[in-house]
This record gives sequence, structure tokens and C-alpha cells, in this order.
Amino acid sequence: MAYIWNPNALPQFDQKALILRIPTSGLFARVSGPIVELLSQLPFRDVDAAAAAWQDRCNRGDKAAQSASVIWYELLDTGAIREVNLELPLNPSCSDAFIDLGRGEVHSRLHRFMEAQDFLADDDVLHVSA
Repeated sequence: MAYIWNPNALPQFDQKALILRIPTSGLFARVSGPIVELLSQLPFRDVDAAAAAWQDRCNRGDKAAQSASVIWYELLDTGAIREVNLELPLNPSCSDAFIDLGRGEVHSRLHRFMEAQDFLADDDVLHVSA
């Protein structure tokens, strides 16, 4: 068994966030926080091994892991991540696409939007106030 992106989720990493479409609802979402580091390594065979390697590599504590776990299971429930019968190496090396957020954030978040255009509106608000 392996965990892969649902192709209908259309996952795209944007700076330090992940933007995706939630297949079960058609809504769009932005995922932020430490979970992005882990998700940047998909696909993988064993989520526990991948999460342990992520915690070790990024020096993430239990609070960050618990927060990431909540979002992980939410992404599974929404169908954005799928479990499939596929052979992958047990401990794949860190991919070139790995995102390292540094030590700042502890909490992972999932922000839902009605349509992709809302991402632009949200980004515009962030740039104006910055």
C-alpha cells in the first residue's frame, strides 16, 4: 500500500503553502504549516515512517506532529490523498521538492475557499497589508 495525491486534487506548492482542490466537495483549500513539509514528500509507502523521518529531519516536536496528523486525516477523508495498492521503497530519500519551513510554525492549517479566484483575493489582502 502507498499514499499518493488524488490527481483530481491538483496539488500545487506555492512558496510555503499547498493549494489543492478537495475532490469530495470541489472546494479549493490552502494548507499551511509544518504539514506542508511532510506533504512535499508524497508519495510514500508508510505514513508513520515518513512522519518520523520528517520530525527527525526538521526537528519537529510532538505538538507539530499532532497538528499535522489532524490535517493528514482530514485530507484522507476529503479524498485529496488516496491509499492505493502500489509498490514504493519503504524509506525513499528526501526528494528534491522537499519544502523546509524552518522553526517558526507549530500548527498546521487547512483553509477552504469557494473557488480558485478566492486565492487571488486572499493574496491581494496579504500584500496590501504587508
